[in-house]
Amino acid sequence: MKKSCFGFLVVFLLVGAGYFYLVRRHAPLFGALILALFGAISIVLIISGVKNIFATMKKMKAVNRALQGIPPDDGAIAAAVGTIRPEGAAMTSPVFGKECVIYEYNVFKDLPQQSGKPVRDIIYTGMAMSPCFVQGYSGKVRIFGIPDLQHIQELRSIDTENMARFDAYARGTQFEPAIGMQKLKLFEQLTEVMQDVDGTTRKDWRMKEAPENFTGIQLAEKIIGVGEKVVAFGKYSGEKQGIINQMGSFGAMNEIFIGEPDSVGKKIRGNAVFLLIFALVWFSFVNGIVYFITFVANKGS
Repeated sequence: MKKSCFGFLVVFLLVGAGYFYLVRRHAPLFGALILALFGAISIVLIISGVKNIFATMKKMKAVNRALQGIPPDDGAIAAAVGTIRPEGAAMTSPVFGKECVIYEYNVFKDLPQQSGKPVRDIIYTGMAMSPCFVQGYSGKVRIFGIPDLQHIQELRSIDTENMARFDAYARGTQFEPAIGMQKLKLFEQLTEVMQDVDGTTRKDWRMKEAPENFTGIQLAEKIIGVGEKVVAFGKYSGEKQGIINQMGSFGAMNEIFIGEPDSVGKKIRGNAVFLLIFALVWFSFVNGIVYFITFVANKGS
């Protein structure tokens, strides 16, 4: 992952330097720097959009193989399609008290919006996963390492019963502090959670000093319930008979969706097309400005 990030940074700087060299003769220093930054971002977005299209094609191929009952190839991107179940006992989520195999929670206060977007002042956050597998057409596929839950709907609550449930959970939990400089360790700890290969993991962090009461506090939770129909993507390990984490592949993580394969397929294809269109629009806008400054506004100068 470090090599990939370094390579990405080198490409970004080289592209930015190229834009700066092209524009500097026709624009003031600050304007040239801004256009160089936006130009480099436009190229990165295009590259990412194209890569995402190819990654989506691989995912859809993996889904089709799973639906046909064809076992995944070792080391290839695989799709686990079916119902998710724990290897042993299920967990109980700390906010809504639901039986589940994976959960993620946040306890927070809303802050004033910035640029029209909501901002959270997080007090507690955490996640957990029990040893679990997806039972599908090609058999049982284990899930190793907590997958990315960005595609899972978040449930929110200010209900007193849920507040009491989380309060009891908090009183019996040893939270790891992530306040001030301690936040620097959070990414490393989060990476370890995502790379946990034994299938059992739980992390709880305290981002602020513990509140005296829950006035003005909100609860949020994402849950993968027992028996949910899911589609999970990741790198398949023939040795472990399951999906392992891809954190070394340019920061990629296992992904999981709740739903039938058809609806999940439409969603990931739609996301891929949207991102590519956004990249093309951004690229056209930025490079249109660069072209105008370089070849039109200064023509004959």
